Amino acid sequence: MGISVYELLTDELFSGTEVAAGREGLFRVIQSVSVFDCPYHEDILNSGIISEGDIFLSCLEQFQPGSESLVDFLNFLDRHGCAGLIVIPTGNLAVIDDWIKGLCDEKKFPVLLLGRSVPYSAVMKRINRYLAMGTANTTNSLKLEQLKLGHLTQKEQVTLLRELLPGISDYVRTMYVQGSFHSKIAALDMQRKYLSLKADLLVVGKQFVFLLSAPREKELKNKSDAVCADLKNYFSSFHVGFSRIYPAEEVARTLTEGEKALQTAVAMHISQQTYEPMRSLHLLLALHNSQEAQDFYHAYVAAIADHVSKEGLPEMLRTVEAFVANAGDYGETARQIGQHVNTVRYRLNRVKNALGMEEDQVRFYETIALAAQLHTLLQE
Repeated sequence: MGISVYELLTDELFSGTEVAAGREGLFRVIQSVSVFDCPYHEDILNSGIISEGDIFLSCLEQFQPGSESLVDFLNFLDRHGCAGLIVIPTGNLAVIDDWIKGLCDEKKFPVLLLGRSVPYSAVMKRINRYLAMGTANTTNSLKLEQLKLGHLTQKEQVTLLRELLPGISDYVRTMYVQGSFHSKIAALDMQRKYLSLKADLLVVGKQFVFLLSAPREKELKNKSDAVCADLKNYFSSFHVGFSRIYPAEEVARTLTEGEKALQTAVAMHISQQTYEPMRSLHLLLALHNSQEAQDFYHAYVAAIADHVSKEGLPEMLRTVEAFVANAGDYGETARQIGQHVNTVRYRLNRVKNALGMEEDQVRFYETIALAAQLHTLLQE
């Protein structure tokens, strides 16, 4: 998975670090970290000790100002797809002259000057921690998928869950999140915060999955509300799907419910949604791409269109959708669409007549509720 040089620079250990050259190469992704302080000759590097994504720590004491060997060294690193070079502040900085800077700028090869004296081991540990986070995230994603598929026995689920989260508590809930971050730094800050927790888990991907736990249901409800509120510090806009709360051994249900709740929130353009088993929209989400769903909606619109003018159809449909969204409240519907309550009643009666449901109130409400939801899902 790796971490970009740019993201690495946001870590506190690298505060004050100067990008001496190759700023346009900060997008390069670090896959491993090594030290290179021995005398340079190409035979050493050609021996297979370098791989793509390496970033090197060096004092550069093995090079002389204006030497061709440093140019050869940097060209070699760039040619093999290395991520960059980190130079310690007490090193031989004189060798990084304008010629070297120009070469690295041209090749978009980042050269970083640490802002303070830090042991090599500290730098390497910090970089390896990020690399381990990426590896762990990939592994955790696969394990969550195993749990969600439901092919495991309950005993196997519990075992896998303990591997994922050794500090898990008695009750669990998942939050599925999808959105846009304020910045790349905000994304990394969120991962730093939540990937280090003991009783909770964050899995990063196209969707962000929070697996939260607590010893009591009320405490878990409060925790998930707090995490949701905290998302505003990282996301400029987002949707959240909450599962219901279950005992830890039923974690597979939380994963399925959280994902469905997020799908509902995205489809209905609302910020958050808790899974509700009796909500018809969950059924419609599974069916809305079917021919039957499209036929239902188009027949509904066509029936109304036969009884109103072409110009009046959009307002008629909008009135019905507002009525459904406001749970059948005539007054609130009137305020939302800017009309008198009697106008709302008149329009709904016309729709009822157009659908031929004057004597079947239950079927009428069922039809307009389904149609209003399908309108959103089908993006008609």
